[in-house]
Amino acid sequence: LHALGAEPATGFESAEAHVGERGEGADTQASEDHAKPSPSGGEERGEGGAEISSGAEQGSAKRFVDVTVVSAEHLPKSDVFGTCDGYAVLEMCGHRVQTTTKTNTYTPQWNEVFSFEIEGERKPEMTVEVYDWDRIGKHDFLGQFVIDADQEASAGGGKAYPLLTREGKPVVGHDKQPAHITLKFSISDEAHRVDFKVKVCKGSNMPKADVMGSCDPYVALSFGDKRHTTSVRKNTYHPTWNQTFGFSVDDAKAPLLPLKLALMDWDRLTRDDTLGEAVVEEGLVREALAQERGHVSQEITMHVTKDGKAVVGENDLPTTLTVRIVVGAAEG
Repeated sequence: LHALGAEPATGFESAEAHVGERGEGADTQASEDHAKPSPSGGEERGEGGAEISSGAEQGSAKRFVDVTVVSAEHLPKSDVFGTCDGYAVLEMCGHRVQTTTKTNTYTPQWNEVFSFEIEGERKPEMTVEVYDWDRIGKHDFLGQFVIDADQEASAGGGKAYPLLTREGKPVVGHDKQPAHITLKFSISDEAHRVDFKVKVCKGSNMPKADVMGSCDPYVALSFGDKRHTTSVRKNTYHPTWNQTFGFSVDDAKAPLLPLKLALMDWDRLTRDDTLGEAVVEEGLVREALAQERGHVSQEITMHVTKDGKAVVGENDLPTTLTVRIVVGAAEG
């Protein structure tokens, strides 16, 4: 199973300027399984990576390098105040993708997966850069390295890669240790591969989670071991997201895992509250994947439950989440 990252909200600018808008939601730390995004309301969130377009000759089997950006450690301190708001940018064969931003940490955990097509005889050289996001001014360059992605994918497994300066010297972290980023590589082909996207449309009847204020909801999606997170919608019991996230399966005929959506309430100072969970069952996912490319499913509305009981909103109505599944192409 491969997550392709959410579709980018904007294009990339120059390498050391605003490489992408801030991706403040993330994947794995808000509770034990979900990250703690900032309340961007979707305006500033960088929506992760992009699906890679084809450049291979017709009739030839396409091959893909799937790279998981796992984590980084010992990042340097680049701001006078605060720690580090790190994100990674990957580029191969002219295609560029970006992780979300992990705020206030020298050890960001991304676990985000991107897929690049290996194009003909072109050398699959991948450049990885890490930046520190800044609200004002240029984002700070933290380090980079260049690898042969095809060779790394053929070897398989995960590996920690040291970050280097522009001059090729090791980057020293805030704790005087060498900074590095961990990636995992694998190779897949298009014979049975099916790409699909999940559009998180809206939620209804959120419960009141805080003594002060209403609810600051966001959704953490998981399909297998791949996760994505929507933006936070502040002070609302009826959030609208309309954010799209990409996944793929190597074989749509093989057993599929359910698509899980964890409904979270963002808190500024404490651990985010888990409000409940909704599940798109395997049958609905399989039904959508069996459709022609570009097919958009009907809205799927699910009741949110917690500990086996239905979650009820502040208005005493059932809490629900609504999604669509799009096969092969993004919904307009």
